[in-house]
Amino acid sequence: MMSSNFINLECTQQFFGMHTEHVSVILHRFPDARLIWLNHRVMHLDPQFNSVQNSEQYKQHLLKQCTYAMPDKTTTISHVSESITAVSDRYGGEGIGSNGGSGRACYVNGYHIKGIGRTPLVSPLTDKAHASGGAYLEECAREAVLSEIVDAEFPHGSVPVLAIIDTGFVQIWDTDNGPKMERRCLLVRPAFLRPAHFMRALDYIGHHHHDGMKDAQRVALMMKQACTQFGSDQFSGQWESFWSTWAEQLAYAFVHRLNHGGNSESNIALDGRLLDFGGMSALPSWARILLTQGGWPAGADMHYLFHAQQSASAMLGKHLGQEWMLAEKWQSLQAAAFAAYKKTVLCEVLRVSGLTRVQIKHLLTSDMAQAITAAVNRLLAHYTREQFSIFEGMPEPHFAWEIPKFWEANVPQHLKELRELIERATSQGILTDTTGHLHTTWMGRCQMLSQTRTGLFRDNIKRDLYKELDGTYTGDTLTEDAVTRVIEKFIRRHRIDSKMEPLNAVPIGFASNNGHSYALFKDLIGNSLFALQEQHADYSEVKIPIQKMDHEKIVLADIAETEIAVHVRCNETEWNTLSQQRVV
Repeated sequence: MMSSNFINLECTQQFFGMHTEHVSVILHRFPDARLIWLNHRVMHLDPQFNSVQNSEQYKQHLLKQCTYAMPDKTTTISHVSESITAVSDRYGGEGIGSNGGSGRACYVNGYHIKGIGRTPLVSPLTDKAHASGGAYLEECAREAVLSEIVDAEFPHGSVPVLAIIDTGFVQIWDTDNGPKMERRCLLVRPAFLRPAHFMRALDYIGHHHHDGMKDAQRVALMMKQACTQFGSDQFSGQWESFWSTWAEQLAYAFVHRLNHGGNSESNIALDGRLLDFGGMSALPSWARILLTQGGWPAGADMHYLFHAQQSASAMLGKHLGQEWMLAEKWQSLQAAAFAAYKKTVLCEVLRVSGLTRVQIKHLLTSDMAQAITAAVNRLLAHYTREQFSIFEGMPEPHFAWEIPKFWEANVPQHLKELRELIERATSQGILTDTTGHLHTTWMGRCQMLSQTRTGLFRDNIKRDLYKELDGTYTGDTLTEDAVTRVIEKFIRRHRIDSKMEPLNAVPIGFASNNGHSYALFKDLIGNSLFALQEQHADYSEVKIPIQKMDHEKIVLADIAETEIAVHVRCNETEWNTLSQQRVV
């Protein structure tokens, strides 16, 4: 079956064009644009990437294909040498207000480019101050950082950023603290399909009286095109699996306290990968925290999914057959999604407490499953009694976040029930470990996964990225190397989770270089340090010895790169202990 992410050029052109009632726009080339960040990790997944290309050739390819925008008063392009007809995609669903789709993005030569200017799909009712049409360096870097973290940690990943391009123009904002300068950039992503591409924009108020009719026609034509490209049965199957996939993403975000902040069918791809992270924020606890005006709080995110199902039911019933009009089918899909959400919340809370996925499977198929589930629910209820918003900054929760103390001697009262049940399961042989390192491994994993990522609080990451980019560099002093260092540093610094859970080892941090990332561990049996390469098919079999490590770099055995940037999440005392460990 074809993927709904990384769609090839031919398929993109079949879905997005005047023939499917999307909107054509004329773009002009930015003559002085330069690429300032490339995602080496995923560039080979681009259908337009040629296996004989090196990264420099691929950069030139992206610059040739993607450096277009609509000129305005802040981006006056002189001596226009080239123009192109691009497509701004219509879509619907919740969260887009009175707009009709992409307000500042287009499909250009098979890529989705954000920051091209204010498109005709921005409603005339939308305040111009909140729809400039541009994309700016800090938000592009933030999108890159968060999409990479989500892709590495969430169960179904993200739509990645391929590149960031500096247009050469600067926007000067009039703020309460005086003029603020931001580089105008282009954010390059692969082509993808949103569920919202197949839903009406019912609140759309356009510039012409026939825009509503065109929006309805777009849905019918996109449905027909999807059935042609994917096959009707496979396309229906994608929709059936989508709801549970989305539910798992929502559950993971809640438990690991990294909420999207813009949960809607327009901010997720049809394969469940998340995108558009402008509203994302780390959170300080499991309280019912409001991230958006008029939205549901964290922990109540399934309301977004249920509303999206209501929006989709009429469209799918109309275009995919009578089966999709049956109330029984939607009741079944809703029940399956809710079950997936509850199961993921349960499993991830147990992972945050320190257990591995294998141990959780044994525990939840034992006679203790019901008691464990009830204890987890009571633990969550302790925190969800509290509700607050983060509209004016991040307040300190009234119910302190004490999960990192789960395995300490003086465990807080509200953690005792679950901890005692896990210990009882161990004594009954449900959770076994012949080397006797269970308590130490659980404590190490718990302390890693339960850390509060204050650097990813929405206001903090915005401030810090701006300070390290536009706040530090001017003109051509901002180089690709400088941007890459900042983005990769922020990714490493704020990673806490991994798909990898080696036995008798505790996670200590992450390292990365040239598109490769590594999860780092301390081996409790050999009292040594090793790395596992992420995205490696046989990671459980390939422990890479750490030959040398300091605060900034590691050296790995049998790896061509002599030094790899690292971030180890520990205090100075722990660091001194780690740095004295011998290699595997």
